[in-house]
Amino acid sequence: MNDNNTKIKYLLQCEPELQLLVNKYLQSLKQYQILVKIDRKHYQQLKNDLQPFIEKPVVKELLSTSLVDYKHFQKTPRKPLTTKIQHLATDDLDFLAQVHVDQIMPLPIFPEGTEIINYLHQIRKRTMYIKRGYTILQYVQPVYKALTRLRRGVVKQSGYKAMSNAWQAYLKAFDDLQTYYEQHYLQAGGTPRNYHGHSAHEK
Repeated sequence: MNDNNTKIKYLLQCEPELQLLVNKYLQSLKQYQILVKIDRKHYQQLKNDLQPFIEKPVVKELLSTSLVDYKHFQKTPRKPLTTKIQHLATDDLDFLAQVHVDQIMPLPIFPEGTEIINYLHQIRKRTMYIKRGYTILQYVQPVYKALTRLRRGVVKQSGYKAMSNAWQAYLKAFDDLQTYYEQHYLQAGGTPRNYHGHSAHEK
């Protein structure tokens, strides 16, 4: 498909579906960060609860391994950790009363981004590049850069703020492309032209 007019239409038509996917992902990411905040609070509470019992070998081991910091706590399977603390408490009711084992929640799972990555791949397939020869046309470069930034953020599991900024950058680039298309491709009589004033079917 060599018609840049058609390719721009394709790129513009992909935006609604991408918006649905990204908004869904951002909502999941925001919820994930809320759960992490709660989880971190519970971790700190558990660590504080165990501190008075540091003379117990098992507690000392926990505080120097799984509970040494939040990163280690995140990597620790929750069920074995809970079981270990509960077994420790069986012969010590005071210990059980003071340690909030029930606050250990399941490990928050980072949102799955495969659906977005697959759709971005579909949008950016080489056969749909808007170019002349081997050169991507200048007016569409910001959109491709923004799509790359989005993909990189999903792959690297960036936080909500970084992904939200990446999405806003895409929306700005998309709006600029849409404005450009309306000004330079949609003309009286419906004859499209490209950035240099040539027919859209020209390379």
